[in-house]
Amino acid sequence: MSPELQRFFVVMRLKTRLYLAIMLLAIVAIATCVITTIFWIGEGDSEKASLLKTFNSKDEIASFISAKIKSAEREPLLWKLVGPFRTTVSAFTEVSALITPKTPEYSTTNIQVEGVDEADIIKTDGRIIYTASSNGLISIVKAYPPEDMRVLSKIDVNRSVIGLFINEGRLVILTEESIKIVPMPEKEGVIVPGQLYFPLRISVKVFDVSVPEKPTVLGDVSFEGSYTSSRMIGNYVYVVLTYPVWMENSTVLPKWAVNGAWREISPSDIYYSDSIEVPSSYTLIAAINTLDITYATVKSVLTGYAACIYMSKNNLYVTYPVLDRFLGGWGETEIYRIAVSGLKIKCEAMGKVPGNVLNQFSMDEYDGYFRVATTISSYSLPRNGMRMENNIYVLDAANLRVVGKIEGLAPGERIYAARFMGKRCYLVTFKKVDPLFTIDLSYPE
Repeated sequence: MSPELQRFFVVMRLKTRLYLAIMLLAIVAIATCVITTIFWIGEGDSEKASLLKTFNSKDEIASFISAKIKSAEREPLLWKLVGPFRTTVSAFTEVSALITPKTPEYSTTNIQVEGVDEADIIKTDGRIIYTASSNGLISIVKAYPPEDMRVLSKIDVNRSVIGLFINEGRLVILTEESIKIVPMPEKEGVIVPGQLYFPLRISVKVFDVSVPEKPTVLGDVSFEGSYTSSRMIGNYVYVVLTYPVWMENSTVLPKWAVNGAWREISPSDIYYSDSIEVPSSYTLIAAINTLDITYATVKSVLTGYAACIYMSKNNLYVTYPVLDRFLGGWGETEIYRIAVSGLKIKCEAMGKVPGNVLNQFSMDEYDGYFRVATTISSYSLPRNGMRMENNIYVLDAANLRVVGKIEGLAPGERIYAARFMGKRCYLVTFKKVDPLFTIDLSYPE
């Protein structure tokens, strides 16, 4: 079976597990009728920092994953069926540019961290507009002065465009290439969907646009896997991707390439923690020098599916939700801190907090602390339905241990928006009305 079809069946099997779990939940609810139990994550576990290590070989990776799977098989049936699975990521983007004295003022989109750019399908430097269309065509348009507006050139990447960056006469194009799959059933009589499109390859292409009428390709860095998010700090683009852990007869390692020269990521560049429940994917973090595409670094962390990220000028925080092992809802969120500086990438800390993170704006780094807002969703069977409450956790950024917290905010509601501004946090929750909370974090401990 080809690797592409293997990945497809991973998705199909995960969906099958979820459907079985839902059916089993219904049976349990009908049979018990009186069970009303809520499971909560222990406070001690959420504050325990885990030692991060790297692997020495493929065999060591295979043994680690196999041991985790066998351990999970001893957990309750519902946890075996479902396990951790992926949530959606809310996308918030920014337009950034290098402003010269002669450049007119121009507006930018909302940014989270000053100096940390985010990919968008439209970028401008105040004079030139770069825009990506759905058919993979990049238009370079002279926008100033307005009376001289015209299309200077076009770039056809012939792929779906995720986003753009512009920096120092360099145009960075992030693309996604998909393949068409016609699923084949493993057994006769199994109904499968028609043709599907599966994300196979993410590419970061860099063009010299110092002469916008004649853009020149400088090279590309490509990855196997699916796109999570990206940022740009100075001359460096950082890309976060997810690559599934799938083992048939051998260990699978993520692959990446510079200008078509493919290689496997080294086991010594893959971080892991013994405390992880069941690793379901590799989270890849790539650093690319936009001024010289041949300089790139890729590291990985063995995790669940990355849900959302937050990035400051010095650290990248990657989070993923873990389902409560007794199906009590979103049990906790694991957080990894990856230190970044140019091409240097090092995973330095891992921590946990109860609940689920809404999006990147629910996280913030300030004055040596990492702050995060979460919602705990717990199920009680069969009559009381879902119970929710919201929390603020302050962690020491160095080791990601919880040093301060506020729990039990707005019972029965969930967070719809969060912003951290200096020493304050603003939360909007919702059920029937939209209360706004202002929380003073001046004394985090």
